Amino acid sequence: MSTPASISAGSRTNRGKRARPKLPRKKSGDGNGIENRTPAQLERQERVFALSVMHGQTVRQIAKLLKIDLGTVLRDIRAEEARRSEELGERREGEKARAVAFYEGVADKALRIAANPKMPGDSGRLTDALKARERIDKIIGLDAPVQMEVGIAAFLDALKPPE
Repeated sequence: MSTPASISAGSRTNRGKRARPKLPRKKSGDGNGIENRTPAQLERQERVFALSVMHGQTVRQIAKLLKIDLGTVLRDIRAEEARRSEELGERREGEKARAVAFYEGVADKALRIAANPKMPGDSGRLTDALKARERIDKIIGLDAPVQMEVGIAAFLDALKPPE
């Protein structure tokens, strides 16, 4: 079945009047939208997160309670999770740095005392310095076991008799 010429010709003339497709907007920052939030939005984000995580309410219940869209609830939960994990990571790194600085001070003091012993137990301070250094290594992860990746092919090759 063919279409009449007047219909197909008319549809061709409308093609030029179509709206152009919208280009995706560029997001600044890390993409979670935290840096563009107003104080009111951040407060809502924290409230949504608390209702979800601490009070166990569903996304639909939160959306209905706060009179916001389901997508907004989900975005707020994700953004608050990202903000909290970033804050926790920064805090953890700060604690690591303080601990390393403390143990470096302990090691330096122990080495100075061991180098110039004035009392009978001072020569044993070298052990204290080594323990402090071991603790530093543990804090920064240098004492972690080395992960070895052994595939099944390497394992089977090791089982083969030598040629």
